[in-house]
Amino acid sequence: MTIDEIKQTEFTGASVFMPVYDEIDSVFRAVEIILSTCDKRDITEIILIISKQGGELHRLKLEPLKEKYPDVKFKIFVQSQNGVGGASREAIEVSDGSHLISIAADFQFDPICVSQLIECSKAQPDKVFTTSRWLIKHNFAGYSKVKKVFNFLGQRFISLLYGVRLTDVTTPVQSCPTIYYRHLILERDDFSFFVEVSLKLLRFGAEFKEIPVKFYPRKEGRSNNSFIETMKFLPVTVHTRLMNKNKIIK
Repeated sequence: MTIDEIKQTEFTGASVFMPVYDEIDSVFRAVEIILSTCDKRDITEIILIISKQGGELHRLKLEPLKEKYPDVKFKIFVQSQNGVGGASREAIEVSDGSHLISIAADFQFDPICVSQLIECSKAQPDKVFTTSRWLIKHNFAGYSKVKKVFNFLGQRFISLLYGVRLTDVTTPVQSCPTIYYRHLILERDDFSFFVEVSLKLLRFGAEFKEIPVKFYPRKEGRSNNSFIETMKFLPVTVHTRLMNKNKIIK
């Protein structure tokens, strides 16, 4: 199968997905910004999938969103699979939008980018639009110098290995036709899921375009994306490049 066989030709609505760990206040703020900057007619639904650690307690804390925005469809539930990768796979399964937009719930990525991603996907529904922290100078607030250097070198390595001109392949914030995701075999449970999905989309033949995004220090909850977790991107990058395509695409 090639991507041309399932090429997305129309934008009918976006499912906006946030995996939630413990960032309750940030989720409320992010939803408010998204709904105030987007045309609600472009949003099919907002999907909030809560980690097993947060469980029912955090789900109940997010339920008031349905009353606050009665004209918006919400899907709020505790994930059954493991990790942020498992939550993302569940979002792909339950999504009703022609496009799925993933955004972090910790408010590190400016939620206004959702409206920009929607406009891009409406104009070119067959493309994958992804955000880049590197397209804005003096970005990466809260990153240590070591982590920033490692990120830069890692992005360069990925671009050279895959023959692409992308600056931020590991970003978790992108808009993609839902049908493309559903034809990928996705296995990672940890934060390396985000590089896995992007690299498999590249191997599938998807065309990527980047938009700049402002990156902020985390203000709520604790980060689960440690330096060790970031290091896991490297073996996933090499392994995915060497995989046979029949192990990438369903």
